[in-house]
Amino acid sequence: MMSLLSDIIGHVGILSPLDLGITPATSGTSQQTPTIDDPNEGTITTGSRFQARSEYAGRRLASQACALAEAGHTAFIHHTQVGASAVLQDAFAASALHAMRNPANVAIVKTEISRRASLLVDAVEAALACNPPIELDLLPPVQALLIYQCIRLFSTSDITQQAQAERDAARLSTWTEKLRQTISPFGPVKEWTDWIRQESVRRTTVFAETISGVYTFLKLGWDCEGRVSQLGFTAQAALWEARSAAEWRGIWKTSRRLELTMSTFSHDTQGADPEDFDELGRIINATYRGLEALEEWFGGDKTTLKRWGLREDRSLPAY
Repeated sequence: MMSLLSDIIGHVGILSPLDLGITPATSGTSQQTPTIDDPNEGTITTGSRFQARSEYAGRRLASQACALAEAGHTAFIHHTQVGASAVLQDAFAASALHAMRNPANVAIVKTEISRRASLLVDAVEAALACNPPIELDLLPPVQALLIYQCIRLFSTSDITQQAQAERDAARLSTWTEKLRQTISPFGPVKEWTDWIRQESVRRTTVFAETISGVYTFLKLGWDCEGRVSQLGFTAQAALWEARSAAEWRGIWKTSRRLELTMSTFSHDTQGADPEDFDELGRIINATYRGLEALEEWFGGDKTTLKRWGLREDRSLPAY
């Protein structure tokens, strides 16, 4: 835990730190969408029409750990960030273990992932409890814990992992709420590094609320829309995937940025093409539009369908 604390505290004393194995609630055959108004959280959506969308989103969310292992980045972790943070390097190592699991090593892999997640939670909670308070940068810890949540919440065989992830979700929610308070509005940005930071915070908070909502819907049959409605991110894949400051600047000046807010998603993405969206944009598109609407939008293009995960083996390993 000391090495994590050291990384979180940093150098200047500032903390820096679905076959899915889920039994969905039974839904009726009606395709209507009942809603419940919660004065604290917003509109709660239920209904069978969202089951396929949530299962698709769950599969894509669960795949983020393997994406980190294979590519060194995810829908919410930029490719420049892992090498700069021991917290994210720990999550990267856990993702690599998760990606290479097999029947012979699965018990060891699960134990190691649980150990790393527990160390992270303990280290951050210890840092948050410091008196006098220490200024915290919670972005890397939130990103790392989200990777552990992707692995454990959607585990197909281990209810123990799911149970621990559910317990950790309360802490993740607290951390994310603190991180949410640092979100910057869309606007001109001169430096690539500044944009990476701002966009990573936006994407991480959107991802945190999405994984919570999808898991809740798949397990309980309902989801609250209120917490995510005012969040947003830049959906232009070329900007998020740019490999250099020069490439980013060129795209920033010449391409549509697709700076979207969840509550105005349809308006903000009007006229966009499928190839404009990265993985987070694909997940949000699916949850808002529905899978049939996506397939119609793609016009049956097999390459696009495969890229969006609509023509893939939907089975997950049973270990």
